[in-house]
Amino acid sequence: MLAPCLLFVSCLREPLKPDPGPPQFLFSAGDTIELVSDAPVRGAPNAFATSLGTQLKGAKGTIVSPTGIVDTDGDNTRYWNIDFLSTTPDGWVSGIYLMPSGGSIPTFYVSPTGSTSNDGSSSSQAWPLQHALAGAPDPGTGSPRIHAGDRIYLLDGNYDMIGNTAFEPTSAVNGTSTRRTTFRAAPGAHPVLRVNVADCIANAASLLHVGPTVAWVTFQDLELVNIATSRFDPDTADNDCSDYRRDGIFNEGDNIAFVGLLLHDLGIGAFNGANADGAVFDGNVVFNNGWQRANGPTGHGLYLHSTTGVTARGNVIFNQYGYGIHVYSGTANTLNNVTLSGNVSFNNGSLGPEGQASSCSTNILLGGETSSTGDVVTGNMTYFGAPERSGMCNNVKIGWDDDGILNGTVEVSNNYFVGKGYIRSPWDLVFFMSRWTSATVTNNTFIGCKPGGSCAGTLVATRHCLTSGPLGTIWSWTGNKQYRDPASDSWNYFVSPACTTYSQQQTFTTWKNGTQLGLSDQTFSAAPTAQQVFSWGSSFDPNRATVVVYNWTGAGDFTVDLTGKLAAGTYHVFNVMNLSAPVGSPVTYSGSGSITLPISLVTPTNPIGSPFDPPFADDINFNVYVLRP
Repeated sequence: MLAPCLLFVSCLREPLKPDPGPPQFLFSAGDTIELVSDAPVRGAPNAFATSLGTQLKGAKGTIVSPTGIVDTDGDNTRYWNIDFLSTTPDGWVSGIYLMPSGGSIPTFYVSPTGSTSNDGSSSSQAWPLQHALAGAPDPGTGSPRIHAGDRIYLLDGNYDMIGNTAFEPTSAVNGTSTRRTTFRAAPGAHPVLRVNVADCIANAASLLHVGPTVAWVTFQDLELVNIATSRFDPDTADNDCSDYRRDGIFNEGDNIAFVGLLLHDLGIGAFNGANADGAVFDGNVVFNNGWQRANGPTGHGLYLHSTTGVTARGNVIFNQYGYGIHVYSGTANTLNNVTLSGNVSFNNGSLGPEGQASSCSTNILLGGETSSTGDVVTGNMTYFGAPERSGMCNNVKIGWDDDGILNGTVEVSNNYFVGKGYIRSPWDLVFFMSRWTSATVTNNTFIGCKPGGSCAGTLVATRHCLTSGPLGTIWSWTGNKQYRDPASDSWNYFVSPACTTYSQQQTFTTWKNGTQLGLSDQTFSAAPTAQQVFSWGSSFDPNRATVVVYNWTGAGDFTVDLTGKLAAGTYHVFNVMNLSAPVGSPVTYSGSGSITLPISLVTPTNPIGSPFDPPFADDINFNVYVLRP
C-alpha cells in the first residue's frame, strides 16, 4: 500500500535547516532583528540581486527601511534593509531568515501517542494532535496554551482520522499577520495524517478541515493520504458522490498557508472555499488522487474557489483521476482574484479507464458556470506524456464553454504549455480561451508536437460570442511562441457574435486574420530542439528547490542555475514520480551559480488500490525534481 517513508522532506532523518518558524514577521523602522540561520545579504530586495556576502545565524541588526519590499520577480518573500550591529555586510535580507531580536519562538510538540495531561514542552511531554489544534486548553482553567506565533512540531508517526471526525483547528490557535501559528513536521520527523475510508455518506469529513473562524495558520511539511484500497464506487445511484475517498484539505479559513505538503491517494487533494480569503498553497506535491464513479472518473488535485484572492504557487500536480488544477464552480460560488504562479501540472486524467466517453480531464482549468475576474495565470508549466490516453484531452482551459457566461479580466503570461494531440478534434486542446471582456496573453509557449509524438488535435482555440469585431479589439495577444506547422488545420475560433458559426479547424494565418490575435507570435513547424529548464525556490523554506526539465534533446543530464533559490548546503535529489528514495548521490551547492544533475528515471509510485492502469512509465522527455537536505 503506502510506500515506506514517502515524505521525502524528512525520510533521511536529518534536521531541516534552517528552521525559520513562523514565516515573515513584519517590522518597522528601528526594530532590532536577529537571524534564525545563516543568510545571504543582497544589494537590492530581490533574490537575483548581487550577493554582498553572508551574515551568520544569531547576527543582530536594525531595520532601516520603513517597510519591507516583496520580491514578486524572485522568491515572493518580503525583503528588509538591515544595518547589522557589529559586522558587515549590511543590505537586504529575506524575511524568512528574520525574527525579533531577543525573542524566542515558543515551541510545542504533538505525537500520535500524546496525552492531554502533558505540557507539550518536549517530545516526551507531547500532546495529541487534535488537542493542540484546539489550542491545548489548560486542564485546570480551560485557557489555551497555544498563542499567535507559536510553533507546533508534529513528531514521527501516523495520525489516524477516527470515524468521520476531521482533524480541525479552532480559532484558539489563530495567528496574526505578523505572527503566524505553524503546525509542521519536527526536524527529522515524518508525520502522516491518514484516513482509511472509501464510502459515500452525508457530510463526509475531510482529513484536515480548517473552518471559517481560523486565520493566519500555516501547515507545513506534512503528508496526507487515504490508505483505503477501493477506487471504485459500486453504487450506481451515487454518481454524484463527491467524497468517496475523502478530501485531503477543506479550507474555509482566512490567510491559511499550506506549504510543502504531500497530498496523495485522496478524493480531492485540497479544496479552497470561496470565502477563504488570502489562502496560499505553496510547494505542495499532489498526486494519484481521485476515484472511479459509475459515470466516469473524478477527483482533482487542487480545487479552488475564491472571492478576494487565493494563490497557488510552485506546486507539483500530476496523475489524478480528474483535473490537476480545477478552478471551477457552478453558479453558487466565485472564481475571482485567483493567482496561479509557477505550478507544474502534468498527466492529469491519466488514471481513469481508457476510452470512457465521459473521461476528459485538464491539467489547468480556470473558469466555470459563474463569471470570473481579476485572475492571473503566469509562469506555469504543463505536459501530457506517452502513452496518450483519452482522459487527457484538454491541456489548459482559461474560461468555460457556456455561452451564457461572460468573464472580466485575466492575464496569461510566461507559461510553457505542452499538450499532446490525441485525436483530430477541436476539443482535444493544447490551449483554450473563452469569453473574457479583457485578456492579456503574452510571452507564452504553446507546444502541440513533441519529439516522436503526434501532432493531431487543436493547438489554440479562442472564442468570444459578444463582440461584433475581431477578438484583437478587446484582447492583447502578443509575443507568444506556437509549435505547430502553421499550414496545418490546428487553430479554431467562433466567427459570429451569436456563436452560431464555428470555424472548425483552420490554419494559423486564417485564425490570425479572423481574430486579429497573434500578430507578433512566432510559429515553428517542428518540435523544440533544445532543453528547457525551469526552477524555483520556496518562499517559506530556503532549503528547498524544484526543477522542471523538458529534455527535448534526450540528453543524460541538465544544468540549472539556482542562484537566489536555494541556500548553500548538501542536498538529496528526488524525482517526484517516486518519492520513496532520492536518486543518485547527494549534491553540494555553494548558494550561487549553476549545478549539473543527471536525468534520473524512476518507477512511478502506483496509486493505492487502483484497479486501472498504473501511472506512466517515467519519460526521458520530461521530469520534475525536488532538492531537499
